[in-house]
Order: sequence, then C-alpha cells, then structure tokens
Amino acid sequence: MATFRNRKNKWQARVQRKGQSCLSKSFLTLDDAKRWARIIESSIDKGSFTNQSLAERTTFKELIERYMAEVTPTMRGAKPDLIRLAAISRKSIAKLNLLALTPQRICEYRDLRLQEVAPATVI
Repeated sequence: MATFRNRKNKWQARVQRKGQSCLSKSFLTLDDAKRWARIIESSIDKGSFTNQSLAERTTFKELIERYMAEVTPTMRGAKPDLIRLAAISRKSIAKLNLLALTPQRICEYRDLRLQEVAPATVI
C-alpha cells in the first residue's frame, strides 16, 4: 500500500509491502509520486521488482575501495593492483553511482585514457 505526504514543498511516496523493505522517494508533484508508487507496486506484484536503492547510493569509488580492502590483499601481486585501483578511484568515473556506470560511460573513460597513456596501458 502506498502512502503520500507533503514534506517541504515535495511529495514523499512510501510503498510498503509484506516481505519487502519499505521504499520511499520524493517528488515535486503528487501525480509523479502516485505514478512512481503504481509502477513499484505493479512490479512487486508481478515479481519483477529489484531494489536498486543500494546501487543508487553506492559510488564506483566506494566499490573500488571495498575491493581494495577485501579482495586485493588476498591476491598475489596485490601491490600493482592497489596502485592501479587507487589511480582509477581518483578519476571522474569513480564519482558515478553504480546505476550511472553504463557501458557507454566505461567506453568514454577508456577513450580518455587512450589519449593520456599508451594503448598497451589501457586494459
């Protein structure tokens, strides 16, 4: 069941279903909030809903840092990988959230890297 409330000139829609975590999102208009709630409820009912809120909140940099902390230390030759990963985490692509990290964005990053370094350097 969706509920709506007015919060500081925005409308907050909350969808809560049994067996699912509560989802909420803010909109400028009540119509937009209702439309979003219908879409979410419909996809939950069909069983096709996937919660993407964690991917929206997590940046590529956070993912790289977690990989550097948890996975890389267990690998042989971890030091060069740590250096490469740290360099990537300083680039603009690292600021993107995981939903925005599309194949097109990765290709754009690759093309920029090819302008900076030798082609053999770009993986």
